[in-house]
Amino acid sequence: MEVLKKLKLLLWKNFILKRRKTLITLLEMLMPLLFCAIVLYLRLNSMPRKKSSTNYPAVDVSLLPVYFYNYPLKSKFQLAYIPSKSETLKAVTEVVEQTFAVDFEVLGFPSVPLFEDYIIKDPKSFYILVGIIFHHDFNSSNEPLPLVVKYDLRFSYVQRNFVSPPRHLFFQEEIEGWCTAFLYPPNLSQAPREFSYADGGNPGEETLKPVALL
Repeated sequence: MEVLKKLKLLLWKNFILKRRKTLITLLEMLMPLLFCAIVLYLRLNSMPRKKSSTNYPAVDVSLLPVYFYNYPLKSKFQLAYIPSKSETLKAVTEVVEQTFAVDFEVLGFPSVPLFEDYIIKDPKSFYILVGIIFHHDFNSSNEPLPLVVKYDLRFSYVQRNFVSPPRHLFFQEEIEGWCTAFLYPPNLSQAPREFSYADGGNPGEETLKPVALL
């Protein structure tokens, strides 16, 4: 019985305190209801919604874009091949050059270090479109190209069609390149980055046409 008396006394004191502070009592009663309503609202509005797929028109990857024809040039675009010892590789690169209506200058380099040295030190390397590196040791200049050969395409770090983003974006100093050091894009989005552009928009992989050179 003593316990019940103490419990009644405690409840009566609490009741007196709550009655004296009516506003606080009402807030204590309404706040849980308010938070429940907010959670329900967010839950109902965050339900997955099925959206129709985005269909883009076909893009011809075998042609260079208009961008290459209108680019202000002080020199021709350059196609480089390595090693320059082989006349066969020179002929193959010239065939690639003749495939497009844009004039290219064909350059040969004896080795990859010399090609990289040209890229770093010579201002004309700005016009290098791609360097084609064939991994094969040629014994003579007239040795034919084997049926199976491994090759690499070395594209420029510079995005020639680059448009400077707003200043408030993150990674401002890094996104002017191809961002190859990032595992994920600097600015993540659940939607396509450039959904209004059929060719993918920035950063312009399709615009620089590496696929056309394959």
